[in-house]
This record gives sequence, structure tokens and C-alpha cells, in this order.
Amino acid sequence: SAMSAWATAFDLSQAVNWQGLAPVATFDGTNDDITTPDAAYWTLSATDTDDIPFSVGMWVYFTINDTNQILMSKSQGDFGTTSEWQVIRGSGDNAIVLIQRDPSAAVNVQRTTDAAVAGLAWKYVVITSAGTTGATAMNGVTIYVNGASVASTATNNAGYVAMENSTDAPYVGSRAGSLRLQAKVLGGPWGPFLTQIELTAAQVANLYQVERLGLGV
Repeated sequence: SAMSAWATAFDLSQAVNWQGLAPVATFDGTNDDITTPDAAYWTLSATDTDDIPFSVGMWVYFTINDTNQILMSKSQGDFGTTSEWQVIRGSGDNAIVLIQRDPSAAVNVQRTTDAAVAGLAWKYVVITSAGTTGATAMNGVTIYVNGASVASTATNNAGYVAMENSTDAPYVGSRAGSLRLQAKVLGGPWGPFLTQIELTAAQVANLYQVERLGLGV
């Protein structure tokens, strides 16, 4: 549905839709998500055997803990067959996880924060990848929270080669309508992003310090 029809309507004339200078979209965990048609830019591999460097991130304020919630994805609803990637916060441990899928090998690889990323406060979550390919793919991934890298664990698979281009659509706040996000997310210049470069630690820290000035946090 249109964001104006969400449970918390996205209406910039209302104070609830602002955090400092930043616009806020409130995802209700039931019906709300954002999608756009598939395009090559959202596929994070140059060929079916070669992942590329990338970075993905958002400002998020989780309003519920201990549930599986998708931050961003390019995937089918069950993360099967042709799915490419997803960023999820897991149930129970509240860890942030990047999962990548090689559909030809039918295997997933992932990197998971060692500690919880709990809600009830604004978090700047950024994940960067060097584009490492193959059996050590997740060794090139770093997860940042509030401008600093956090301890995380790679789960690799010897059968993994690379992600592959599919027609699955990208989403913010769900995985093709499943595991919807229950949280507030900043938009505008603070908005969810994906870029086909690996941001450096200094760049992530700088973005956090600059952007937080506009939030009052």
C-alpha cells in the first residue's frame, strides 16, 4: 500500500514522521514494506562466479525484539532457489546477519554479529563487503553499528561460488512480503542505501558522525 496508508501514515506534516531533521517511516511489522522493480544494480555479482564489493546500511530503531525481521533483501519470500541476499535481525539473539545465496550450489553463507543489536534506540547499521568470492566469501564482510565495527562470525561453505542475477525484487522492510520489519527507519539523505563499493571504516565512521548531528542523538 502507499506509505500514506500505513498504520502510521507517512505524512511529513506530522511530528511523528520526523527525528530532528530526518524524515521517519514507521514499519508496523504486518503490512508495511517498500519495493522497487528488479534492476541489475541490485545484483551484487558481476557474473555468476564473481561477487563484487558493496555496502548496505540504514538508520533503524527497532520497536520490538526477539523476532526475525528483514532490513533489506533481494529475495523470494522463503529465501530459496533464485534468492540473492538479505540483511536480517534474528529472533532470540537479536543479531544482525548478512546472508548470501549461491543458487546453483543451493548453499547459503552468512556473517553474524556476536552480540545483540537490541532496539529502543537509534542504530546506524552498515555492512560492507570486499566482494570476496568462493569458499571464504564472508571473510571479506564487516558489520558496523553506530560507526564502529563490531565483532562478528563468518559462516562459510566450501560449495559457495557467488550470488547470481535473478528477477527477484529488492525490498526494504521485508523479504518479498515475509518477515516484515517492525521498526522506525530514517529516509531522505539518511535513508536506506546500497552502493557497489566497499566503504572504508573511516567513511562509515564519518557518515555516522555527520548524519547523527541532524538527529539530535
